Amino acid sequence: MIEASGNEENNGNTKRELEDSLRVLQELEKEVELLNEEKDNLLNIEEELWVKINEEIERKRKMRDELRKRVEELKMKCEELTKTFNSLIHA
Repeated sequence: MIEASGNEENNGNTKRELEDSLRVLQELEKEVELLNEEKDNLLNIEEELWVKINEEIERKRKMRDELRKRVEELKMKCEELTKTFNSLIHA
């Protein structure tokens, strides 16, 4: 009889251990799923940020190029005006 009650107690412990293990497994699966979702969201954010960074780089390059062109035009205009002015005072 002692053996029988010992086996029943072992079966109860085994059942509890199995239930605990299954609960832990479910919790781990949920956590892994949440972490994967967070990872995917962060990867999307990273991609969006790279796109914005590259767009800003391109915008700045275009602005720089336009400013270089405008500066060159103004330099030439100033040189022409200086020549015209000098020819007027020296005439």
